[in-house]
Amino acid sequence: MRKVKVRSIRLPIDIDAFLSVFSGTEAGLATTAAIITGLITSTDNRQLVITTALITILVQAFNAAIGHMSVERTSAAIERNHSKLNYAKPISDSASQFIAHLISSFIILTPTVVVKDMQNVLFWTIGVTLGLLFLLGLIKGYLVKQFLIREAFELVVLGSLIISIGIISGIVLG
Repeated sequence: MRKVKVRSIRLPIDIDAFLSVFSGTEAGLATTAAIITGLITSTDNRQLVITTALITILVQAFNAAIGHMSVERTSAAIERNHSKLNYAKPISDSASQFIAHLISSFIILTPTVVVKDMQNVLFWTIGVTLGLLFLLGLIKGYLVKQFLIREAFELVVLGSLIISIGIISGIVLG
């Protein structure tokens, strides 16, 4: 039988909370950018873009948090981890994910509100999103002791794919 070496990683918060914050931040950045870029490629109505983005941000953040809580409780039930079967920890982690999603989403929405030319909003949204995903990847790589640049580029590539879906959807449906 082969032995598996397990590395010890010290995170500033527990693993579930870390995953909640990371997932909420990454999803908030990438999906919000995809929504905004998709809307911008289909309309130049700034108010429509902002209103639609705000509705989507709130629904997505809440949906992701609820889904996270359900998965965490299901995982605890499968593992027979009775300490996680109560609602306090899953609610706390879900709230962390919700808040991280909202904060990162509002950061990505900022260029839509402050940049005057909607074509420039498109470029600012993409640039800010990919820059923040790169930074998030560096932080993740540092915390989990992986190759920083590889983790950063992985998030940039995945985020680019998500944004591309938004742009293509906006072109096709717009």
